Amino acid sequence: GPSFLFPQAIPMRCITAPLPCSWLHAKSALLPLSAAVSVPSPPKPKSFPTTHPRQATSRYSRIRFPPTLASSPKAFTPLPTAFGGAYALSRGLSSAANVDTAPAAIVSATRGTSAEGIRVVRVKWEDGTEDEYSAFWLRDHCTDPSSWDAFNQQKTVETKDIPDAIFASSVSVLEGGARLEVGWNHKIQGVGSSVYDAAWLRANRHGTSEPDSVPTITWGAEMRENFSSVSVPFDQVMSSESGVLRVLETTRKHGICFVSGTPLDKTLSQQLVERIAPVQHTIYGGFWETVVKSEEESDNIDSAYSSVALPAHTDGNYFIDTPGLQIFHCLQQDQTGGETLLVDGFRVAENVQKKDPEAFRVLSEVSVPYQHTDSEWHLRAKHRTIGVDEHGCLQSVHFNNLDRDTLRVPIG
Repeated sequence: GPSFLFPQAIPMRCITAPLPCSWLHAKSALLPLSAAVSVPSPPKPKSFPTTHPRQATSRYSRIRFPPTLASSPKAFTPLPTAFGGAYALSRGLSSAANVDTAPAAIVSATRGTSAEGIRVVRVKWEDGTEDEYSAFWLRDHCTDPSSWDAFNQQKTVETKDIPDAIFASSVSVLEGGARLEVGWNHKIQGVGSSVYDAAWLRANRHGTSEPDSVPTITWGAEMRENFSSVSVPFDQVMSSESGVLRVLETTRKHGICFVSGTPLDKTLSQQLVERIAPVQHTIYGGFWETVVKSEEESDNIDSAYSSVALPAHTDGNYFIDTPGLQIFHCLQQDQTGGETLLVDGFRVAENVQKKDPEAFRVLSEVSVPYQHTDSEWHLRAKHRTIGVDEHGCLQSVHFNNLDRDTLRVPIG
């Protein structure tokens, strides 16, 4: 049987609507659909673990999935946004908002002042493009042993201790364009110059996404015929690092992954989850079973425990830290019914942006309240339906009409 890996709110990308059956359920703290896909129920009980990775949380340990969507046949088109100020990362004169992994050597570097009056270092690349890097930003990212601990990957110089008036007193291209050395007008902890790799500068120029970003591809009903492209064998995941990487990349790229051949065993299900990401403990625990119960049997009033079919939704919106990755493992299923609806929230967001930009703006700016109430807990939180990053690139989707709290909005 396959296992699902869905990104929940990086917050969540994949919107699901499972009908009642017996599930082993887990949530991992990761950083974690206009056309719907209906997954047919199997003729006999199957194993269905699922994972959602696009719901990145800020407080829990997690694997970070860069939110920016790269260029691809169906990639999300970023909205234009301004980004400036004295601490601007860098300004690409050849502007680009997609991932730049092409190797490039530095042809020349000069000191100067940007149009906004910011002290900068200008870099000209061998492909003819140019970039400006804030002197303040460069000093703040110095990796000299006196400024950066390579062992724990932590900064040892406080940003507040870098003077606003810092600027490059000299610049030199080293090793045939592979590195750039910047001399400083002011020493900090004895450091008078910093050296930067050209590849790192190229990857981190302003207007580009994180260098290890995986292109995001959205999908609709065609995914029904293409599950093999998002499937990874259970044995491969458990026996190799490449298997784990494949799961993470598949989930990051498509918003869903199936781990095929997962045994009908709760212990192995837990081992699979823990191999992929640390488990986020909530009011439900770390791992728990979702089964249909009567009102007398259940101590949780959530509709997931009823026999009612659920509409498409993302889970955990009433948590401040929504799940990054959700894993579902179906241990027992009826011979008929019990189909799971899968919807790609990023595809929905794409279509909304194209067809109704004003609606997209509202959904990406206005927070929606959510709540959960049971015999022990009353949880409330707010989230934007469509989350975008500072570049305007799609980052998350939160949608659950079942758990939505009272909307306090003006008429009209």
